Amino acid sequence: MAATIVPIGFGARLDPPALIIDYTERATGKNRRRIIPIRNITQSTCKDVVTKLKPRHGTYIDAVGEKQINEVLSRLREALLSVNQGNLNVLPDELLEERKKEMHQDFERHQISKDDPAFQYDVRKDFGPPKQTSNWDSDTGNSEESECINVNVDGGVGVVNAVQCYNSYCL
Repeated sequence: MAATIVPIGFGARLDPPALIIDYTERATGKNRRRIIPIRNITQSTCKDVVTKLKPRHGTYIDAVGEKQINEVLSRLREALLSVNQGNLNVLPDELLEERKKEMHQDFERHQISKDDPAFQYDVRKDFGPPKQTSNWDSDTGNSEESECINVNVDGGVGVVNAVQCYNSYCL
């Protein structure tokens, strides 16, 4: 039965997850689209998903080829995992706008306006000692001598030793 259809397009949809196969029926010459929903792709391997899809959608999977289906399923799986971890860069524009609207509504729900009785101006909190040390925000100036790159007026570049440096600026 795989010879009865000729695939002309193949892709995936993120929300809800699905494979989309555009094909032409050989007998009628009509172009059609088959949308195959994908469930539990993040909890199983791509080969397992293909095995589960074969009994019902075997004709379409055989026409496209399991190798291509596995490649698209792995990309779909990575994109879904990435979105679940908060990476919105992989979303199409329509879904990105929906997520932005949801985030904006969540922001407005938690926002405290000036008219709210719980509003306080210039709130300052002490978060206690730092959990880990970092040098980028320390107030202790590090003015130890080190090497700096010196660019001469004539265009020559040389290394100058024993120059006073502070926060990577040579004095």
